[in-house]
Amino acid sequence: MFTFAFAAFTIANAQPTPIDVVPGSKGELPQLQELSVMPKGRFAGLTLERITTSYSWFGGQLYSDREAWLPVPSPETYGAEYYELQYRLAGSTEWLPMLDEYDNMLKYENVSIMTPRLSATTDYRIVLHGGPMDGCISNEVTANVGVMNGAVSGSSMSTPNFYVVGNPIDACQVASYVYDAEKNRVDYGYDHEYIRHQWYRRNPNTGEMTIIQGATGLQYTPTVEDAGYEIVDVTFGDGQHIDFQYTCVHGTVILAVCASLAYLGDDGFILNTDYVIPSPETSFKLSDVWGENGDVMLDASSVTTIKPGQYAIHTSDYDGYEIGFMADGSNLCFVYDWSYEGDSGEYIENYTYREAQIMQERYKSYVDVNVIGPNGKPVGAVVDVLRRNIDGKLSIVESQQFMGDTLNFHVYCGECYVKVRATDNSLETYYPNSLLWSDATPVVVSQERDDNWDLIVPCIEIQAQAALPELTGSGVIEGAVSVGDATRAAASDDTYTIYLREKGGNIVAMTQTDAEGKFRFDKVPFGDYEVVVNIDGVRIDAPAEVTLTEQQPVVTGIDYSLSGTALVTSSITSLAADGASRADCFDLFGRRATSELRGISIERKADGKCVKRIK
Repeated sequence: MFTFAFAAFTIANAQPTPIDVVPGSKGELPQLQELSVMPKGRFAGLTLERITTSYSWFGGQLYSDREAWLPVPSPETYGAEYYELQYRLAGSTEWLPMLDEYDNMLKYENVSIMTPRLSATTDYRIVLHGGPMDGCISNEVTANVGVMNGAVSGSSMSTPNFYVVGNPIDACQVASYVYDAEKNRVDYGYDHEYIRHQWYRRNPNTGEMTIIQGATGLQYTPTVEDAGYEIVDVTFGDGQHIDFQYTCVHGTVILAVCASLAYLGDDGFILNTDYVIPSPETSFKLSDVWGENGDVMLDASSVTTIKPGQYAIHTSDYDGYEIGFMADGSNLCFVYDWSYEGDSGEYIENYTYREAQIMQERYKSYVDVNVIGPNGKPVGAVVDVLRRNIDGKLSIVESQQFMGDTLNFHVYCGECYVKVRATDNSLETYYPNSLLWSDATPVVVSQERDDNWDLIVPCIEIQAQAALPELTGSGVIEGAVSVGDATRAAASDDTYTIYLREKGGNIVAMTQTDAEGKFRFDKVPFGDYEVVVNIDGVRIDAPAEVTLTEQQPVVTGIDYSLSGTALVTSSITSLAADGASRADCFDLFGRRATSELRGISIERKADGKCVKRIK
């Protein structure tokens, strides 16, 4: 397993756009190899930057300079006082200290060591002195003397913000020169015809370099096999016209897991990842970036796999998060929500690497609400704010009593719905003025901030709907609604609103289910109707259709039940006359017929049961 750490970066000089993350689109996360580490008493700290053979004038004479350049971290990096440079000549097994002109050991306290090459092949290493790592020995590097002279006069490196599998890396541009037979300097400039390239993997734990076969071009694209390694570009002469070596160590390659948030609320968040994360319920770690809770290792009950590459993280105790893996490693990271188009294609920016947060905080906004009653004046009613929770169900997140003054709700960014509960003079109404949840308009809360760092939604006004007049007919419609506990609406009771609507027309009546889910409409005039069940967040595929006549003044069995996330009716919603078409015909079980049923009639007996008669 691996780890990610995250922190906020300021976005500058770029116009980022969201990464389009399709959950699980890249398949299972590859098994990344573990890199070997140095044994006790050893450390990786030495790099051979360049090998040159050049000339210099001194006292009117021209001298040959054959040097190895060895950049190293500051000794304080390891808590040491200074370095001792040791070398080993070709064919020898003995390591010797580098001495000054008085045969005293040289103490290197800077971060760049230049030393003469002492034979055709010279090995180098450094030893720490002082501090907790006193006596520790570094990795070894080898400098080979070339057959010709050559030196580096300049270099230019295009540095990505970080190095990721699949994004190409440009080779370092190197300018070089040589002295001809008359000891005159000849400059070749950058990337001339005598320059060659070779790419290597470098283990950052040991400094060991491994050649990447076939990688000899001006650009290299890291693969999954490179994850965890530093990529090294070695530029050298052709050995015929010029001879030098220049080593450019690029950054550590990471496998970027692109991620985006599908949901962010007060009960947690939903994370999309393009790779499928193995065992996410035991892999994810959560950190509180604003409070004092620190790191939290999420247990299995806190993480739910919705589908491969999409995970629900259940938490409500944090205002800001960092999301990562439990174990340490730098060859894998999250990249959250930003990319941009560069000269060489799409690059993923550094402000999302390692110290980039998967999210900084759960932004909130203020939504102001006014309620106007049917008489045009403010109405005293309870106002609910609803939004979908992490399970995708609509639930009430806050309620307030409206008494004429503007209500202020503090809600999370995204979509929410505002509902006014029914009063003696008005019906349950959704913003802006709808009786049905399916017709409500969501309030969109943006993450864009103004100069005061507040997120503001313009004040909204709801026109509450007037109560319906009493019916004066003689028909009766009865039915029941069955909803499982896990999908009940978040109302304070377990009753549901049922509306009676003229077919293709207006709502004419409403009622509530009782404790058993049953409902009844009385005094309904004869005619064609639709029975609509209104439950927050639950849709109805097709409302039940009912026809009341003098011959059939009572219709029962208009029953709804939950199927997935939708309510469906199992009742006989229409009686088919002789010669009816397929669209209007139902069999004895309330199922629509699949073929023309001419010559069939359906009759309802006195006990409410139906019989099919074939003519």
